[in-house]
Amino acid sequence: MNKTASLPRWRRAVKSLAALELTLVCILLLMAVVFLCTLDQVKIGIFAAVKRDIRSFFLYWSPVEGLNIPFFPGGALVGGVLLTNLAAAFYERFTWERRKAGIWLVHLGIVLLVAGEFVTGFFAEETQMAILEGQTLGYTESTRRVELAVVDGSDPSVDEAFALREEALKPGREFKHARWPFALKLKDYYENSTLERKGAEDPAAASAGVGTGLVARRALPVLADDQVNQAAAFVEVLEGSKSLGTYLLSNGLGAPQSFAAGGKEYQLSLRMRRRALPFTLTLRKFKRVMYPGTDIPKSFSSLVRLNDPSKGEDRDVLIYMNNPLRYANKAFYQASFGRDDKLSVLQVVENPGWLLPYLACILASLGLALQFYFSFSASRAARL
Repeated sequence: MNKTASLPRWRRAVKSLAALELTLVCILLLMAVVFLCTLDQVKIGIFAAVKRDIRSFFLYWSPVEGLNIPFFPGGALVGGVLLTNLAAAFYERFTWERRKAGIWLVHLGIVLLVAGEFVTGFFAEETQMAILEGQTLGYTESTRRVELAVVDGSDPSVDEAFALREEALKPGREFKHARWPFALKLKDYYENSTLERKGAEDPAAASAGVGTGLVARRALPVLADDQVNQAAAFVEVLEGSKSLGTYLLSNGLGAPQSFAAGGKEYQLSLRMRRRALPFTLTLRKFKRVMYPGTDIPKSFSSLVRLNDPSKGEDRDVLIYMNNPLRYANKAFYQASFGRDDKLSVLQVVENPGWLLPYLACILASLGLALQFYFSFSASRAARL
């Protein structure tokens, strides 16, 4: 009688999941996904390629707009199956023997490496802080996501801001708040758009809002790393049953729209999504050093003042290439600059799993060293 057939159903399932053949199939599929991702990054950039191929459950083929047909497993699906396969193999085959310690360390390192990618894919956040010399900021901004912001600037000492995330911007929705003497009705929203002066040809293909002299046309979303969607929204402001007008908002306008309601002045804008920080950074000095006789930067750095009253922090920090500021579970990297060296752009990374790849490599390397040592010792003992 087949021993496997006599096992409980759950044990047979674990044995199937622990099969070496499944491991090899997953490794081959991951190699194929990495190859496809490498081809895609030439067209759309690293960020978009990783999102579409590595951190998705399926790769899709779109023969026509709006039709997405899955044709290949994505990195998230293959990685999940591989992680399950390794866990099942560990459960099924684990026996504590000194000579197998290296093998188990290698397996544990691979598990941590795959788990680290899942943690990074689902929980890591990357934003930017573009800060001028002498400016103090207590927030960072997304490079790809927008939000609809309402700012009450009636108090000269502080602005009261309200923000609606991009996911909530569905045409036809109405937004109210207990502190607003008005309501906002979203007439339309374009994930990506082009802005043109009024009077452009084919006015039926465009929509206009008051106060800008512009019309907006819907455009296909962009994916490339060096491009950002220029979103547009048409928002009607209602004070009771009275309409105060429909406003065109866009992150490409560079300035908010203003209106009065309830005896106060308010500002409406569609801006890059902001994340508040529990501390502030002030750019004291930006410095760029060029290679002699060229316009190629040799190094650039930002001297910032970190101020966090809640923790008693008030100190200067120098941020330069490969030397980030790590504070409050965030890493501030020197990324770019502009405005005649008066503007510094810091890339801000918050990744709860940033240590996992390092730990995984250490465990795998230690495991391989141990395995080589035990194999060498056994071979030497056999010859003696």
